[in-house]
Amino acid sequence: MTLLREFAALAVLLALVGLCIIEAIRRRKRRDPKNPVSPSAATTLVLYLARVLDTSLLSWVETLQEALGSRYRCALVCNDRPPSHCKSELVLWLDDQKCRDENVTNLTLWDITAWDKGFLLAEQFNYDFTWFLEDDVFVVEANIFSRVDRAFPDADLLISPEFVIEKRERKDWHWHRLFIDTAGATPSLPLPWYGTACRAQVLRASRGMMRAARKHLDRGLPHSNMIEYMWQTVAHHAGLTVSHPLEMIGLDCAQPEMSEMRASKGQRFYHSVKKGTEQDKMRQLLQP
Repeated sequence: MTLLREFAALAVLLALVGLCIIEAIRRRKRRDPKNPVSPSAATTLVLYLARVLDTSLLSWVETLQEALGSRYRCALVCNDRPPSHCKSELVLWLDDQKCRDENVTNLTLWDITAWDKGFLLAEQFNYDFTWFLEDDVFVVEANIFSRVDRAFPDADLLISPEFVIEKRERKDWHWHRLFIDTAGATPSLPLPWYGTACRAQVLRASRGMMRAARKHLDRGLPHSNMIEYMWQTVAHHAGLTVSHPLEMIGLDCAQPEMSEMRASKGQRFYHSVKKGTEQDKMRQLLQP
C-alpha cells in the first residue's frame, strides 16, 4: 500500500512538472516575435508600420503598450530587417518572400513594404480588431485608441472621413475591372463605392474586414491592392459597417501646424510628423 501511495505521489508530481514545462513553453512562444501568439486577454492589435527601426518610435510603442494594458497588443513592424542588436519583443519583421508566398503585395503599389508585412502579421494574429498606423502618424495621448474603440465598438472599418468619390467610370483605372457584371457592362457595386479613395495613413479593421480584404487580395490583381482604394471599396462591396471618426479628420501630407494641434487639444491623429524624436518633442509641448 505504501508503495502504491509513493507511485501515486510521483505520478502527481510528474504531471505538475509537465504542466509547468508546457506553460513555460507557451509563454516563451508568446514572447518570441518569430512565433507570434497573442496574449489571451488581448482583443485589439495596434501596429505601427515603418521602413526601418526607429528607436524613439519604439520607445513610444512601449509606452503605448503600458498605457493601454492587457486588452491591447502593440508592436512596431519594420520593412527592413532590424539590426541584430535589437532584441525587443515589440519589433516584428517578415522576409519579403513570405508576403509573396501568401499573396500580400502592392498595398502601397511599391511591391512590398511594412504595410504588406503588417497585413500578413495581423492576419496571422487574428485579433478582433487591428489598428494600422504609418510611422509618421503622430499621436499625442495613448488613450485615443481606447476612446475611439469605445465610441465605435462594432464598426468593421474605421477610416478617415475625408475621401474622394469618382462620379464616373474610368476606363484607365484598375478598379474599373473589378466590380463589373459578367457581361462587363455595368458595375456590380454601384457608384460611388467602387470609385472611392480614402486617406488611409491610420485605420482600424475588424476580423471580418480582414477576411474581406483577403478575398480581394486573392483576386490576383495587385494594382488594385492600394490601401487608399482597397479598404473602403471592399468594405462597402462586402456589406460591412464603415465609420469615419472625427479623430481621423485632417490627415494631410504636410506636417500639421502646432497651432492646429493646440486648437484640437491633441485629440486627433495627425499626419505627417517624421521621426520619433520629432514626435517626442511635439508630444512634450502638447501634453498638459
